[in-house]
Amino acid sequence: ITERELNRAGLEVIFLDLPPRESEAYAWIKAIKRIVASVERESIRTRFENGKSAALASGKPAHGGRCPLGYRRNEAGYFEIVETEASAIRLIYDLYLSGMNVPSITDYLRKNNIPGYRNAKNTWGDWIVYDILKREAYYGRYAVVRNRSVKDETRANGHRPEELSKEQWVYVDVPPIVTKEEWDKAQARTKKRAQKRRYVRVYYLLSGRVSCECGYKMVGNSAKRVRKDGSSVRTRYYLCKGKSNRYALKPCDTKGI
Repeated sequence: ITERELNRAGLEVIFLDLPPRESEAYAWIKAIKRIVASVERESIRTRFENGKSAALASGKPAHGGRCPLGYRRNEAGYFEIVETEASAIRLIYDLYLSGMNVPSITDYLRKNNIPGYRNAKNTWGDWIVYDILKREAYYGRYAVVRNRSVKDETRANGHRPEELSKEQWVYVDVPPIVTKEEWDKAQARTKKRAQKRRYVRVYYLLSGRVSCECGYKMVGNSAKRVRKDGSSVRTRYYLCKGKSNRYALKPCDTKGI
């Protein structure tokens, strides 16, 4: 949070390490501290980028946080396959390429107690299966750089992330769990199914911006309704994710609005 944002909210910021605001030295010292902080931020950013570049040059995925399902980091920082999770990923591809749709695959995984991330049971959801079917990492190509940092003085740290085009992404090789052929077939089937549905993207102004009383976000949805005269009309509304998600941790029975 920057001083500008706090002032905009009607709050006064008092710096304990600065002289009184009414003194002549206040503005000078504050300006010097701001310059020093800016230089230090840029120095930290440069060191971070240099370390990341060195890791990428050695083929090491320079990415923090949790590994994708099916992988873990070894002591050297490289990805290695977790076989119990990888077998579930291979099963998902086999089921999908055999003709099953994503909801049916999710049901199969849950009913058969197929272990998920770190052997957790019944954590499967449609969105997880969709993500697995489209991740390039599973055929051995992991995207480690998808954004770049650009200057933005409105942000507290003076920068904001900007998404790169897919052609500019930086990849490293990781151990494959499925073959490139299997991954390509899954993408082709997904694309074919999408063309059949004739999906039209609709923008919902408040989707993800308002929350249900249960805590989940409200998302845009639509339903086709047939009138008495036989004509049809599509009604658009907002629905709680706890109701639209079949396997929500906290199921919600709130009606759509």
